[in-house]
Amino acid sequence: MKFANRRVLVLGLGRFGGGRAAAKFLLEEGADLVVADRAEASSLEDSVRRLTADARDLNAESRLRFELGVAEPELSGVDLVVVNPAIPGGHPTLRTAEEVGIEQTQELDLFLDAFPGRVILVTGTNGKSSITSALGFVLRTAGRPTLIGGNIGHSLLEDRNQWSEDAIAVLEVSSFQLERMRERSVFGAVLAPVTVDHLDRHGTLENYRATKARAAKAAEIFLVHGADDQVAASFESPARHRFTHAETDRVDAFVDEAGFLSLATGGKPRRLAHRDALRRLGNAQVRNLLATALAAEQVDLPTKRIGLGIAQAEPLPYRLRELRPIGRVRVFDDSVATSVLASRAALETLGTQPRIAAIHWVTGGVAKCEPDALPALARQALEGLPCKPARIAVFGRVGETFGAALAPSGVRVTTHASPIEALEESLAEARETASAALLFSPAFASFDQFPNFEARAKSFLTWHRERTAD
Repeated sequence: MKFANRRVLVLGLGRFGGGRAAAKFLLEEGADLVVADRAEASSLEDSVRRLTADARDLNAESRLRFELGVAEPELSGVDLVVVNPAIPGGHPTLRTAEEVGIEQTQELDLFLDAFPGRVILVTGTNGKSSITSALGFVLRTAGRPTLIGGNIGHSLLEDRNQWSEDAIAVLEVSSFQLERMRERSVFGAVLAPVTVDHLDRHGTLENYRATKARAAKAAEIFLVHGADDQVAASFESPARHRFTHAETDRVDAFVDEAGFLSLATGGKPRRLAHRDALRRLGNAQVRNLLATALAAEQVDLPTKRIGLGIAQAEPLPYRLRELRPIGRVRVFDDSVATSVLASRAALETLGTQPRIAAIHWVTGGVAKCEPDALPALARQALEGLPCKPARIAVFGRVGETFGAALAPSGVRVTTHASPIEALEESLAEARETASAALLFSPAFASFDQFPNFEARAKSFLTWHRERTAD
């Protein structure tokens, strides 16, 4: 796609770099830009400042114009719209653009069209960021030129100086990005478990699953998914090789009787690393690392290199990890969890940890589903756990409704206005309990009280830092 002298509207500058990276790339390619966002300039100050500096460095200030605080920017003269993934398809500007025949694309497709190397897409519901980071780490430590980005929080349009035919891009892609992605081929794809999420955006479970299926359809050489993931198994794919992994079954990657993560592609099993040697906690992370190992093998990494890489891979920030205790209370950070199934995985892991007799779970936020779906989510969270929580503190907009949904479980549930209030009261009770653990695993979106999950996570870490300093 050629951009020189084209008038391009970047719809949605955002605060996380994707809009700015796309705009900078287009300026480099010679486009005339209008950057529009319904947010006021004051809330986008950093993004505006950095993009303005980019334009100055490129001698392109005359080709950059902002329309901020505007709900529906002007489309006159525009012949391409680059859409932020957060903007739904029903946006009035997008409907108008479609009616008058203006082409639409997104930052993801700008990268995929231009990148000369191999691309591995990583998606799913829970675990895609963990797989993306682990796979990128394994490839880099083995000496392969590797880029890591996408929905994980970094646009690879910013890394053009690292692009080459030999480079491998490990790209996390969300359902929002996949629903707009053009039909195309990539080297491979890895699917974390596909469950339920973002029904507020996609409307139905079938629509949500259909977005994830687009990653499988794009994979040309290999596709990796869990052996027990019936949804991913149903996705059609042209991939020449399809691999599955499970914790115990002898499939392409599994955990053997002695606890070693192992590969069995092509014959005799080869041990990689013992699960007790991993730096990542829990069964969910074991599954993520099995998927990582299968994908790494497809770029011809030796078994020893793969094993060393998955053993050394650190957990991402905000993924399940143990922090400094507060007094005698063990504290676990799982701030990234914005789905009930993600929080359940954390509860399962803590329920099998030594020296934990009572789990105090702090959860809450705003639901991404209708209220009548919450009782089923409450059952998913707690049924069959090796150790049910001693107490559940629910905060935020979902507090009363999710608290009521949890009531039949028999676990004591309290509701709170904010996460800090919930944490304070849970800590006070945990201090009176022997062998107690405090788990911050929200299970719901953050947008009732915070601009994003990271802001909520940082609020929790600030609280934790202050309590450990007492």
